[in-house]
Amino acid sequence: MLYIPPWLELARKEAAAGVREVLGDEHNPRIIEYGTAVDLIVTTDEVPWCSDFMNWLFMELDMERTRSARARSWLRHGISLRYAALGAICILKRGGGSQPGKDVIDAPGHVGLLVDMLEPKTVTILAGNQGNRVCEDVFPLDRLLDMRWPG
Repeated sequence: MLYIPPWLELARKEAAAGVREVLGDEHNPRIIEYGTAVDLIVTTDEVPWCSDFMNWLFMELDMERTRSARARSWLRHGISLRYAALGAICILKRGGGSQPGKDVIDAPGHVGLLVDMLEPKTVTILAGNQGNRVCEDVFPLDRLLDMRWPG
């Protein structure tokens, strides 16, 4: 039987619930709740919230988290993996083009959980703030900075 980590199960429930940003002056209270897991006051769903979502997952499970709204903060969390594992934390460069490597934490990024990998082409992650919602999306594998397992 395939092991599905509890943080991935919880993320799937949030995706199935249809969590998404609210357009206009209103804000989704669930996304603002994700912000309670980071050391930043979040009052709107109009901010980058992928790391907030990840921190919320681990907070809900009473597990260690980064407490940072920076996606690349996850590059220092847990242990780096040599091989793909379902539910691994995937840290990506934000967008294409030339960007700093994984040694630069303060650069733009994106973070989510591995659900599929088709080497050498793509990685599929389940994350918050993908198309303004919690969902799965496919990214070019060359955007992947690191895969990590909670420690």
